[in-house]
Amino acid sequence: MKRNRVIIIIIVLLLVIILGCFLNSKINKKQYLKVIERKTITGTIPYFDKIYSKFNIDKTVNNILKNYADLNNILIGANVKIPNENGFIPQGITLMNDYILFTGYYEDNQNSRCYVYDDLGNLFNVVTLDTASHVGAISYDKANDLIWIPDNHGTLNAYDSKEFLTKKEVSYKYHFDNISDGLTDYQDSNDYLIAYLYIDDNYLYIGNFFVDENSLVKKYEIIASDHLELKYINSFYVPKRTQGLSFMEKNGIKYMLLSNSYRRRNPSYIYLYTYDENLNDYVDKEIVKLKTPPMLEQVWVEGKLMYLVFESNAKRYWDCPEKIGYVLTGNLNGLLNYRKDG
Repeated sequence: MKRNRVIIIIIVLLLVIILGCFLNSKINKKQYLKVIERKTITGTIPYFDKIYSKFNIDKTVNNILKNYADLNNILIGANVKIPNENGFIPQGITLMNDYILFTGYYEDNQNSRCYVYDDLGNLFNVVTLDTASHVGAISYDKANDLIWIPDNHGTLNAYDSKEFLTKKEVSYKYHFDNISDGLTDYQDSNDYLIAYLYIDDNYLYIGNFFVDENSLVKKYEIIASDHLELKYINSFYVPKRTQGLSFMEKNGIKYMLLSNSYRRRNPSYIYLYTYDENLNDYVDKEIVKLKTPPMLEQVWVEGKLMYLVFESNAKRYWDCPEKIGYVLTGNLNGLLNYRKDG
């Protein structure tokens, strides 16, 4: 009798162990699949855009977007918060694999910084740059694994991208001057200004900003050998008050996007053009003109989506009536299908 009881207890323990192993296996499988899903949803459509949806847009932003119905129609989300801590004034945005990076400057002339967020919209790192410049844009160069950021006086820096994930302070890997002839600083005619930039394949585009004159964009080929070189290709004019540019392709056609803004109470615009290598003046040649809230800075294009960053939520602009504190994520197909709006 006692022996039978011991056998029953052993059988029960074995069943419990087998059941535990089975359940643990299912849990591990689910966790594994989640990891695989996160790792595969990168590049063209980052993971954070899979989890953010329109019904979860911040209420303040949602109320502002009621004044911009056409923009609202092509948005798919507004949930990644734009940093504005300690007087930070956001300027640039880029996507780097599973991370989203913001550049910005400070009024008190302390060194500029780059905020790094993970693909869930959580703060991952804050990096102090080796410059106190306006850092009006940032662009991830996939081919060379570099981060490009403009410096003072029309100079340009390229950084090792990995350091933005592992260090609190970074110094440039490559520095370029004598590339900004013609990119006059609108505040000082004797100085140069790179107000925005963008890397598209192996090409670098840099441009200046004017309030009342058309702006100039210069194109360079990035040549990577023993050291990095920039070879001048051509230049072209874009409208006054251009704050950023980016590129996209669809059905074999290349398009250029410009962000255009000035002052905290005026609406901003996104201009879309059919890009032509031989065209040297894009003024009044847009195929789309889409109105957005004020103080739009850089627009980053990745896959089928565009990411809009605004500086209006910075404490410096406390009196801006329409503050956008989140990245607006839009559908590029919606932009392409949008009618031209005068």
